[in-house]
Amino acid sequence: MKQKIIDTIDTIAARWAQRLSEEEKARLKRAVDALKSGSLSFLRNGDEVRVINGESSYMIRRAEDHWVCSCPDFEKRASAKGWRCKHLFAYFLAERVGLVQDGCEQEIQP
Repeated sequence: MKQKIIDTIDTIAARWAQRLSEEEKARLKRAVDALKSGSLSFLRNGDEVRVINGESSYMIRRAEDHWVCSCPDFEKRASAKGWRCKHLFAYFLAERVGLVQDGCEQEIQP
């Protein structure tokens, strides 16, 4: 991954972290680390995205005015508190820096 993209991810994440609870900041940090390590890939089809993280795969999708994820963290903890999970943060960051395209799997390379 190019240094400019890494720097942009860090800048955006730092801005977002200012508005987050400590628990959400930890999720954001895990998302940033996963993006930088290249361990995530995304397959977007409209408002649904498959996030592939090694052997695991989760679906995130737009549901009315918010996004949801099928991962256990989101379903058991984050959703009830209105928080985002690592997969949502990672997708939002990757999309923001131009690393996700429609209709194809996009691997994030370190």
